[in-house]
Amino acid sequence: MKKLTTVGYPFLLAFGFWFVSFYLNPYNFWLEMAGGVAILAALSLLLWNEYGQLTDWNLMSPVKGIISALGLYGLFWVGNLVVTAMIPFAENEISAVYGNTGTASLPVIGVLLFLVIGPGEEIFWRGTVQKSLEENYGSLFGIIAGASLYALVHIWALNLTLFLAALVCGLVWGWLYSREGKLAPVIISHSVWSVLIFLIFPV
Repeated sequence: MKKLTTVGYPFLLAFGFWFVSFYLNPYNFWLEMAGGVAILAALSLLLWNEYGQLTDWNLMSPVKGIISALGLYGLFWVGNLVVTAMIPFAENEISAVYGNTGTASLPVIGVLLFLVIGPGEEIFWRGTVQKSLEENYGSLFGIIAGASLYALVHIWALNLTLFLAALVCGLVWGWLYSREGKLAPVIISHSVWSVLIFLIFPV
């Protein structure tokens, strides 16, 4: 996966999927998002030359994933207090993000977040986009650029708070992926954090 052409076209496809889900939203946000992410993950698997980063699991993978998810949730809990105090329109933007949960039942959203969206996004954004960037330009650039691209596709929500949240998540998961060299802890972190932040204990 050395050539950036393996990232460029899939990223444009992701940009289009996020445009449909966040901006157009013609049908059901969660089904649109899950479908787009599933396609990106499947495309990623076709582009990969080997699958060690996905199949390499150990007993510490769930532990690291859950701890990082809880840490990220705590960061967002504190960040929510700071952002809403500093940015007058932040509270309305946060409410708009959670407004999407009304487009499907909570059990369906939970399943999609935990089994499709969380794993699929990590396979694509970290396992394909960031990995290719790191191989071409080094770890630090890969983490920052990968997180920036991940945040950029959220621009279609027209929501500054969501954009910043995606950037923070991208940096945290990007660092974890670069440090561990495998996807298992990052997939668990993303999936657990998503269910916590959207369904169980929204901030």
